[in-house]
Amino acid sequence: MIVMDDYDLLRQIGAELRIRKGTKEDKPHWYARIIYSSIGRMALASLFDQLDNDADVISKAHFTQRVKELLDAYHTIFPALNHSIFQDDTFLSSTIYDQYESTGYLYHEPYRICAAVKTTASLNGVRFIRNSNCGISCCMSGLGLYDLKLEEENRNSIGEMFQLDEIKLSDVLPMLLKSVDWRRFDVQDSVEYLQVNPSFRFGYWKSKPDTDTELSLMRYGIGEKQYALYRSQDGTVQISTLPKWQYEGGQHFLIANAILSEHHILPDIKYFHDGNIVTVVLGYLLPAAEQQLFMLYSWPHDMNCEKETLPYLMKRDMSKEIFQAIRMTYEKLGLHFTEVGHA
Repeated sequence: MIVMDDYDLLRQIGAELRIRKGTKEDKPHWYARIIYSSIGRMALASLFDQLDNDADVISKAHFTQRVKELLDAYHTIFPALNHSIFQDDTFLSSTIYDQYESTGYLYHEPYRICAAVKTTASLNGVRFIRNSNCGISCCMSGLGLYDLKLEEENRNSIGEMFQLDEIKLSDVLPMLLKSVDWRRFDVQDSVEYLQVNPSFRFGYWKSKPDTDTELSLMRYGIGEKQYALYRSQDGTVQISTLPKWQYEGGQHFLIANAILSEHHILPDIKYFHDGNIVTVVLGYLLPAAEQQLFMLYSWPHDMNCEKETLPYLMKRDMSKEIFQAIRMTYEKLGLHFTEVGHA
């Protein structure tokens, strides 16, 4: 007679999704990663639920409620893992929804959400998949879907699929300088200037401008911030206001990364191999689309976090195959990677 232990179900799900244990990773952390991906997969499946209501539409509330129900079920089935997986179901449900919406797995219409059309892109032996159909067989890294079967010719690039920045960091500032309109800036309250000191212990912004700088970034205003380029010469600050599309939703990180790269102080992305997984530690938040892709295809290193802290955003685990493909993509942007001996 075959005897099954309490975790055979999780190991089976892990095998189906190709979520393999790291060499030094403890089992509770591995099981937590499997649960995280499994919840994401089943939440996507909820987009095709047949509802008993007159409208017969799937709402955001239906999607997030499914995440909460799944998390509660896993807590009930595996009580010994309660300290290894998310406790805050509201945080987890909103996080999963936001990740899938920001990377195009679903889109929001008035009073309903809908699954996006299937899209794929291949790189370095990996096919990235954007598809909500739970019937297809696939692997998962974090919340992202992929497979290693390249039976079909695929002309899409990851950049096109996830709307990544097509411009190298070294070209960003010259492009911006072509359209600047400098004017004198009268210093006011609530002004912050980009921190261009190699240490970011006290944040990304500071209260005083750099002196004698040819080009940097600032933001000002109470409530919704306005972003602008600035230069400082002989104690005078001049600014050129940026259009909203260049800074909203985290878009300003492309400019910030470019400025730090120009000053040769943009921190490398560090990574550590642990068998089949790679722990990645960002030195600085990525441009918006690149950050969202990184988040989608990775697991939080701390699987029991309760808010979107910098460690949650910057220290994450990925499958080895996905890391290699994403690294190739980000290096073309001008980001640098350094392998380290430990996470």
